[in-house]
Amino acid sequence: MENKYYIVLLIFIISFVRLIFGDKNKRKKIFISLAIQILSLGFGLKLLSFSDSYDVKMIGAFGDSIRIELVTVISFYLILIGYRRIDRIKIENSYMLWLILLLITISFLNPLNILKFAIWSPISYYAQLWFLFHLIKSNFNISEIFKGIYDAFCVLIIFQLILTICYPILGMTFIGTLFVDTLDFSLRRKDTISAMGTYGHPSSLAMICLTYAVFFISCYWHNYKKNLSLYLFMASIFVVFFTHSRSTYLITFFIIVIAFYLYKHKLFNVKHIISLVMTSLVVFFIIKFTSFGDVFIKSDADTQLSSRMIHILLGFELWQKSELIGIGINSHVLYLQKKLAYTNLGNFQELDFFLSNPIHNIHIIVLVETGLIGIFTWLYLFFFKLKQTFKQTYLKFLPFRILNISAFSVLLIVFFYGFTGWGVFLKETSSIFLLLMYFSSVSNGFLNKYSFQR
Repeated sequence: MENKYYIVLLIFIISFVRLIFGDKNKRKKIFISLAIQILSLGFGLKLLSFSDSYDVKMIGAFGDSIRIELVTVISFYLILIGYRRIDRIKIENSYMLWLILLLITISFLNPLNILKFAIWSPISYYAQLWFLFHLIKSNFNISEIFKGIYDAFCVLIIFQLILTICYPILGMTFIGTLFVDTLDFSLRRKDTISAMGTYGHPSSLAMICLTYAVFFISCYWHNYKKNLSLYLFMASIFVVFFTHSRSTYLITFFIIVIAFYLYKHKLFNVKHIISLVMTSLVVFFIIKFTSFGDVFIKSDADTQLSSRMIHILLGFELWQKSELIGIGINSHVLYLQKKLAYTNLGNFQELDFFLSNPIHNIHIIVLVETGLIGIFTWLYLFFFKLKQTFKQTYLKFLPFRILNISAFSVLLIVFFYGFTGWGVFLKETSSIFLLLMYFSSVSNGFLNKYSFQR
C-alpha cells in the first residue's frame, strides 16, 4: 500500500526529532527502536515477483517476491555511522542448522516443486532480518537492546491504539482503508467491524498486540517502568478486544496465565491452580450466558469452522501427492491453482478463494510443502526452542527474564494460532516474533559482558 510510504516517513521524522532534541545518551536506544518500528511494517522494494510470471495472486504463504528490505538500508546506515563490528558467528546447535539446510536442499531438488525459486522469497527476507539482528547484537549491549525493544513496542502500540480509536470505534472509514484495498472482510461477523491497524487484517493485529501485552505485563511484574508498562498492557488488550479475533480471544487468557506462572515459577502451586480453575469457569459462563458469547456461538462461527475444514481437506489431498518430502517450500498456493484436481471436494460457491489463498493452518502448510520430514523437523525445532526458552526464564538477569517469558509466549501464540490461520508467516508478524526469539537466546559471554541499568 502506498500509504505505508507516509507512515514510514512519519516514523523517520519522529525518530529524527528525538535524535536531534532528545537526550544524547538515549540515541542508541532510538536507533534500535527505529529499526524495529520499520520492521513491523514489512516495508521493502520489490526486485523480482514470481506471481507476475505465473499470472496468479499468490504462490505461497511466505510472499511472492524477492525484495530489498528497508531495514537492510538501516543496517548499512548503522555501519556507515560507525557501528561496524560484526561478531564471530557461534552456532550452538549446528544440527538444527543442518536440518534446515536439508529441507532447503530437498525443496530445490524436489521434482514436484513447480517453482523451485519460490524459496528465495523467505530466504532473502530472513537473511536480511538475521543480518540486522546480528549487527545490533554485535554493536549494542543488552541494556540498550532491551530499552530499544521497549521503546519500539511502546511507540507501536500507541500507534495501533490511535488507529483503533479512529476505526472502528469512531467509525472513521478512511482510516480503515489506509492499509487495505477493501473493508468487506472487516464485516464478516454480521455487523461487527474489526480493528485492523497497519496490518490490514484483524487476526494479524490481534497476534502482535497479544505479544506486546505479554511483554508489557512481564515488565510490570518485574517492576520495570511499572506504571507505564501497566498502561501499555491495558492498551494492548484494548486493541485485541476490538479486533474481534475469536482465536486470539481464546488463547489470550491462556497465554497470560502461562506467562504469570513463568514469572512465579510455581506451576503446581495449589493457590494458582484454584485461581486458574475459578477464572476458567468465569470465562465459560461469560461465553455461555452473556452477549459477549455471541461472538463465538452465533455470528459466522459455523461458516468459519467449515472453511477451516475445507482447508484441511485441501491440505490432505496435497500431502498425498508427496507424503515424504512435500511439494516444495512456499509453492503450495501455486500448486493448488495449477495442478490440483479438486472435483472430489464438492460444489462450493467460494472454492476459488481456497484455491488462491494459503491454507489457513501453518502446520498443514509445513506438512504439505515439506512432507513428513519437514513436519517432524518443525515439531522438533519448536519443542526444542520451547524447552530452551523455558529454562532461561529462570535467569535472574532482568532483560533476559522478560525477553524469555515473552519468547516462550510467542512460541505458544504461533503454535495455537497456527491451527486457525497462516498470518504468523507474514513478514510484518514473523519479524516481531523472530526479534523476541533471537534476543531471548543467551550465551554466557553475553550475560557476563554486559550489565543492566534501569
